[in-house]
Amino acid sequence: QEQVLKAAIKDGLVVISGDLTYKSKTNSFLEAQAFIKKLKDNGVCIVLTTGNHDFGGSVAEAASRVVGLRSIHTGYSTARANLLQLFQNNIFCQDAFNKEELDTIVIARSCVFVALRSQHRKMPRIKSNQIDWAVKELNKLEDISEYTLHFVTHHSLWQDASDKHKPLGNQKELENKLLVPFGFASYIHGHNHRFTLQDTHTPNMNTRIMRVGVPTVSERSRSFVPGYLRWKGTRPKFVAIEISPESGDEMEDDKAVDTDKEILDVSS
Repeated sequence: QEQVLKAAIKDGLVVISGDLTYKSKTNSFLEAQAFIKKLKDNGVCIVLTTGNHDFGGSVAEAASRVVGLRSIHTGYSTARANLLQLFQNNIFCQDAFNKEELDTIVIARSCVFVALRSQHRKMPRIKSNQIDWAVKELNKLEDISEYTLHFVTHHSLWQDASDKHKPLGNQKELENKLLVPFGFASYIHGHNHRFTLQDTHTPNMNTRIMRVGVPTVSERSRSFVPGYLRWKGTRPKFVAIEISPESGDEMEDDKAVDTDKEILDVSS
């Protein structure tokens, strides 16, 4: 965490693509809150979205969508309250905030970051009202063509052969209403725990876009070397996190992985 913190403070801008916590456990939220506070206290602008773990995993998220269960499912309601506090504490860096869905728009360094929560149920998705909110907010911006637009969410639009996670649902609506009309330069996501860099196309409208899969910074990673991305110039680069021998001994089934094998780059 300290290595990531130092890099973020030096750069002054950090993008977090979800899963701030592990199954929304209390100690995980406390760690996340402390980390966010350190970033804020050092003037770091934070682009933040949530992941499935932040709502207690798929069971809590699914229960929250069933009539009558949302109010009594303490795991989900407590997690959402904790997350809302994180976002509100970071409000100084948000140019627009959708409180209901915890969506944000951040303008920094000639860039516009649109961070939308992707739902985790049987099929991850971004709802129509979220997309419409983002479109409405972007249409308020003057000279939007002068900005580089980056889309941030937890789930990917694509599914590689080795992926066990499902890709984002309702892709066509997201592409038709938001990604293509506004000319987003990149699609930044987490969830798959590895660094993926592709100059590719959107799955349905075949529009060029750069896919950036963000690696995990957690020492719990079992298949991939934990790390973060430093974005200098037009493309991000992977930086491995140095794990102490003590931490390495605590990881279950971890194996040394050649970081070059983690980087999936099929530029065209």
